[in-house]
Amino acid sequence: EQFKTTQLLEFAACSSRVWGVSPQARTFILSAINTSLVNGTRFSVATAIALSRVGATSGSPKEVTMRSELDLSDLTLRRLYNAIALQEVYNVTATDEDAPIAGTVPATEPPRANGTAAPLPPEEPFDPTAPIPLGALYDPFVFNKPSGVESLTVANGAPVPGDMATCALVLASNETDFAGETWCIRCNPLFVGGNTPNGDPDEYPATGCIDGDRQCTANDNYEQNPIEGLFDTSPFVVAVSDPVPQDSNFLPNVGIIALYTTFILTLWTIIRGKVTGYSHRIVMQQLAHPQPLAELVSYIYLVRSVGDPKDDLELEELLYFELLDLIRGPDTMLHKTGFRMDDYDADGKFAPSYEINL
Repeated sequence: EQFKTTQLLEFAACSSRVWGVSPQARTFILSAINTSLVNGTRFSVATAIALSRVGATSGSPKEVTMRSELDLSDLTLRRLYNAIALQEVYNVTATDEDAPIAGTVPATEPPRANGTAAPLPPEEPFDPTAPIPLGALYDPFVFNKPSGVESLTVANGAPVPGDMATCALVLASNETDFAGETWCIRCNPLFVGGNTPNGDPDEYPATGCIDGDRQCTANDNYEQNPIEGLFDTSPFVVAVSDPVPQDSNFLPNVGIIALYTTFILTLWTIIRGKVTGYSHRIVMQQLAHPQPLAELVSYIYLVRSVGDPKDDLELEELLYFELLDLIRGPDTMLHKTGFRMDDYDADGKFAPSYEINL
């Protein structure tokens, strides 16, 4: 456990793109929400968190996407309907004299099947700038193992209510131009003051518990006392990673076949060339006294160089045949050139007793 690494990964709260939905698409979304409210059908939002890992075992992906799905309650759907509908009303330039002022337009409840409006929730009239609570949106706790990645929900077999990230949805508009809309997700932090301690016990009450300066109490347990209603933190993930042996990127990039061909096969070819046929070459390479063999070769060279081409040709051939007979018989070569064990004298010193004079 002491070798595990804990990381806090924080994501951008708002989308980097403007929600450029067409009026027809907006009408379709509002109609889908209304249909879900009228018929009591399921309306859900899907969450996908992409994680990139530095290390993994062979066969395990380094790019992992964790997906979850949350069914929205009727109250959340009504607030979402109002947010989209009111933003549609504000979708004009601020210089337009007929443009309504934010907050002055009453909440527009989705109509029922009979055309009447649904009853307003107790906290209405609706505030278009307020976050829309979604509930337990996703599991922020992730176990990063060499063989794969799994959430705390998967590890336990069921969601743990206190460990789920409760988030809210905000359809934010530019303060001066309501034509630009961006979806934002804001979540409740693990502790009062945020997910990262700032060292000030007044602003971050859990500082003493985290630093070990005091005994942790039930108030510091985010599972028993989850924070609700703040929605002041961007989406986050707490990843607990097991140690993974780090290897170079050479093998994954080059491949095992290229590695075998380049190094192992080449090295084996060189070694095989050095040792192949050594049992036959040892008769000529490991001679104790090569003087007789060297003299025979020098005689052949001498007859060929200075002898009479006609009269000494037979002598050269006889010397050559004698050389062949000598080489063909390892026993004859051994007796003519001596034993290697004679290279050591009676005192055990290496003292070869031959000289080669060509």
